[in-house]
Amino acid sequence: MDLIKAANSEPFRRFRGSSSLQLIVIAALNLVAAAIAFLTSILAAGWFGIGSDLDSYYAALTIPTLLIILLGVDYFGTNFFPVYSRLRKERGIAAANELINSLINSITLVIGVLAGASFVFAGFLHRVLLPGLSPSINDSVTTLFRIIVPIVIFQVPTVFIGYVLQYENKIIQSQISAVINASIALFALLFFWQKLGIQSLALGILAGNAVSMVSLALISEGYSFKPVMNLRDSNCHKVITSSLIMTGSGMIARLTTLVERYFASFFPAGSFASLGFAYKLISVPASMIITPLNTVMYAKMTQADSGNDNKACAHIWQKYIIFAFMVMIPLAMLIVYLSKDIMQLVLQRNKVTPGMSAQVALAFAGYSGVFLFGGIGTMLTRVYYLKNKIIIPAVYSVAGFFMYIALATLFTRLWGFIGLPLAMSVLFVICGLLILHMSKSILAEINTGIFYRNIGIITVFSIASITAAALFTEYLSLHSGIPKICSVLLVSLPLYAILMFTANKSLILEVMPRFGAK
Repeated sequence: MDLIKAANSEPFRRFRGSSSLQLIVIAALNLVAAAIAFLTSILAAGWFGIGSDLDSYYAALTIPTLLIILLGVDYFGTNFFPVYSRLRKERGIAAANELINSLINSITLVIGVLAGASFVFAGFLHRVLLPGLSPSINDSVTTLFRIIVPIVIFQVPTVFIGYVLQYENKIIQSQISAVINASIALFALLFFWQKLGIQSLALGILAGNAVSMVSLALISEGYSFKPVMNLRDSNCHKVITSSLIMTGSGMIARLTTLVERYFASFFPAGSFASLGFAYKLISVPASMIITPLNTVMYAKMTQADSGNDNKACAHIWQKYIIFAFMVMIPLAMLIVYLSKDIMQLVLQRNKVTPGMSAQVALAFAGYSGVFLFGGIGTMLTRVYYLKNKIIIPAVYSVAGFFMYIALATLFTRLWGFIGLPLAMSVLFVICGLLILHMSKSILAEINTGIFYRNIGIITVFSIASITAAALFTEYLSLHSGIPKICSVLLVSLPLYAILMFTANKSLILEVMPRFGAK
């Protein structure tokens, strides 16, 4: 708890109004949490291999993921934030605290009952959902699942309290809990992997989520637990109604993860682990970049919207979306170009063979579209929640689910295992572009010409800088022993940074102003 107290001290309080400091510190904390999670994954792969053990672990996450989807916890949290913000401003902490307790208690009760039922019938559910698994692997999956499943109960208050901390401008403190969460999982693996095997990782994930939830509750000023469930309150009813619409459609769309794992169960050993490992790795840089941008953007948009300043709301959305594309497009291209080299560097040791790392590299490159539009898509849809116009993303979510089934069926027949991440990437790109196009109708104050001009410049400069770096790398590989990763990064990123700063200096300085600017 000393770390949390330090983050709540006077030096942190002085800079709460600084967007630049918040972005820098949040990004740094995300980097630390991501680095710890990355190290945990690397150690697990090295000790257990990309095979049946890790297959069992990633397969065991299927039902917890499904429960979170069924309850739409993140949808409830996102719809809750604008209502909570207005309520706390107009009627004070007591009324706002009753709202959050009503939502947390009711959702936790429902998800707890579902988790208990799935605990009892876990073996049967895994045979139905993952029919391609062998009986021995299914038993291992069931055992790990029964360790992991309580995390769904911990995640409900974690999501809601996280938004309360955003309102209280304690975003930095909320990110520290993510570092604590990742650290506990790492320690559990380090100290117990020889004795408990892959179960040590499951226990670490469980303990990390529990401690993270408690730490968030302790540092929040606006949340204190009360056993209330006033679901008839107009504000509570508003959150539930909006969330259920998105949960119904979003549940269908996000069942793509379940469909992907269904397909993966029919592929050889290591397929679950390769997909899970690649997706987790590709989420590391995405979360490190998008999470701070998204967190600060949504908090600022909510404040502007609560003051009915539509022009300011649109301006905030536009500049943060452009900045996100500016960072993510070149990195997505680098992921495709360097996937094999990255996996050889981080994975190929101990029990991980060249064949295993090559399989993960294929999945890693295949998920590049998810990397690009996964996080940005979350930022794009914030405006729909804010303006309570949720039908458009709901329609796209339903259509996306059926599109993914068609793409996955076709791509796996053409290219086998690699067809699964490719299908997911194509889906994310198509839906992301459609959501981007429709977002402009919600925020009419957006300057469409400037918006698309910036996106065009970003794309052209990304292609130019990565191509130049690739050509330079191929030349160096013939005349020196410099590793490809080093030469590409040394050339492409500085070149791209210079080009983009020259073309978008005002935008960059606006999103990331001078250190300490208020």
